[in-house]
Amino acid sequence: MSLPMTTTLSLRAGTPSTALKVRRAATFPSRLRGLLFMARLQRGEGLLLAPCASVHTAFMRYAIDVVFLDRSGAICKIVPDLRPWRLAACAGACQTLELAAGEASRLQLMAGQRWSQLDRQRKQAT
Repeated sequence: MSLPMTTTLSLRAGTPSTALKVRRAATFPSRLRGLLFMARLQRGEGLLLAPCASVHTAFMRYAIDVVFLDRSGAICKIVPDLRPWRLAACAGACQTLELAAGEASRLQLMAGQRWSQLDRQRKQAT
């Protein structure tokens, strides 16, 4: 079962729950296009690329935060403020969440935190 085109993800952490409005890019063309030709991400919004273990910011006009996730939705690596014309990758990641620059810090994201909606979707698919 795949996530709907737009869904809400909840972050499980020691602090109060954090929710993001997330758009999913699950096809090759949508992952390749990524944030190009889309309005700039706002606070509380993200783009989930799956499957995806690397991203580029070629042709983009602004920086983004990149959060790499494993199969269970746990954060493997965070690349803050990835500027245009850069690359980022993470061995072991299978999903990538792109956020507006500064969002990872604002949300106090850290490696090991888990996105609960991703867990529920994976359990429903099996």
